Amino acid sequence: MANPSIKAIIFDFDGVIADSFVAHYLAFKEVFGRIGIQLSKQEFLDIYGIGAFSVIKEILKRYDYHSEIAPLVLEKDMIYRRLFPKHVKPLPGALEFISGVKVPKAIASSTTRDNLIFAMKRWNLTGFEFYLAREDVARTKPDPEAYLLAIKKLGVPASSCIVIEDTSFGVSAAKAAGASVIGITTTFGREELAGADFIADDYKAIKEWLS
Repeated sequence: MANPSIKAIIFDFDGVIADSFVAHYLAFKEVFGRIGIQLSKQEFLDIYGIGAFSVIKEILKRYDYHSEIAPLVLEKDMIYRRLFPKHVKPLPGALEFISGVKVPKAIASSTTRDNLIFAMKRWNLTGFEFYLAREDVARTKPDPEAYLLAIKKLGVPASSCIVIEDTSFGVSAAKAAGASVIGITTTFGREELAGADFIADDYKAIKEWLS
C-alpha cells in the first residue's frame, strides 16, 4: 500500500476479517429456538451487523416476547465460540493484507469483546493499535460512535482514514464519521454497499485500489 494520503485503516471484524456469518446465524437460531422463535436467515440478514444485544432486542420485540436480553447474549456467544472451529475462518487474503499494512490499523466491531479476543488469540492477530468491541460504545452501527472513537484514538484526520466494511449499517456509520469506506461483498452485494467509496469482491481488489 503506497498511497501517502492514507494515514490509518480501520477494520470491521465479522465479514471483513472473519468469515463468520454462518456461525452467528446458527448461534442466534439456536438461542431463539429454545424460546420458541424460529429465526429465518432473511430475518437475520435484515439486521445483521448491529451487534448481538440489538439483534436480540429487535427480534424479541418483533415476536412480542419478553425476556432479559443480557443472558441471551451470553448464551448466544457461548454457542458461537463452540461453533467457531468448524464454521469460522479468516476471509481469503485478509490476514496477509493486514500483515502488509504499514500505517496504523485498528478494529471497530459490533461483536462482543469476548468473541473478538477469542478469535484474535486463535489466529494470532497482532499489530493493531487497539480494538473496539460492543462494550466500548453506547450506540452500535449505523450510529458512527465506534468509528468516531476509533478515529479519535488513532489521532489522524477522519478524511485520511479508510474503513473496510461489509454491511450497509457499517458503511453508513463510517461515512457519518467522515472516513472513506471500502465495502467488501462478503455478506451483501454491491447494491447494499452502494454508499461506499469503493466496492471490492476480495482483498486483491482492495490492495490494488489502495496502491
